Amino acid sequence: MCTNGADRGKSNVLVSRPDWLREKGANSDEMSEDRLVDLLRRLIAARSPNPPGDERRVAEVIREEATRLGLPEPDCHALDPRRPNLLFRLGHGPPTLILAAHMDTVPAGETASWNSDPFELSERDGELVGLGTADMKASIAAMLIASARWLRAPTAPGSVALVFSADEENYSRYGMQYLAECGLLVGDAAVVTEPVEPRHRVLAELLHRSARLLRRMAEGTR
Repeated sequence: MCTNGADRGKSNVLVSRPDWLREKGANSDEMSEDRLVDLLRRLIAARSPNPPGDERRVAEVIREEATRLGLPEPDCHALDPRRPNLLFRLGHGPPTLILAAHMDTVPAGETASWNSDPFELSERDGELVGLGTADMKASIAAMLIASARWLRAPTAPGSVALVFSADEENYSRYGMQYLAECGLLVGDAAVVTEPVEPRHRVLAELLHRSARLLRRMAEGTR
């Protein structure tokens, strides 16, 4: 239950797969490459174009995967029941790192102009393609997997807040603005996991960098 209260090219292309997942200790079923790509596939299939704006299907995929990964039940806050915002709180005490991603995408536009179904993850020339891969459903997958990995082996006190927000593509009235007005965005540092480089190695880079960032925060080396 919820508490009531762009650029298309950037959005659609995901380059390469994460070699680091093949490293020792990263090959459990929960952390495997196939598991990660399957999660991204389900997120892409969960349509969330904005406008008109409805993130409920994406939120349900996130909830289901979080349960499989052993993450705690999220808090859900919504100004409109069709526009949920999910907040996961992992670990205990300070410092708290906020990792944030949005669940909506730009509209698909004329689907006839696509070379593939925008709501079905496909691979072409070594790239994973679908509406919202880079902006930013791969980030959602990265945050869930990296956080579950950190939660299993935290090296020092500290906590992580995962924020999956609605309405980023249309001024955030139902998303970050609403959460901020409710005083729900509380932490010592925050990272918006949206990629900004022209070619987005999201699946490889975000998972690796998120895991390193969480580790540094826990160890207190940064």
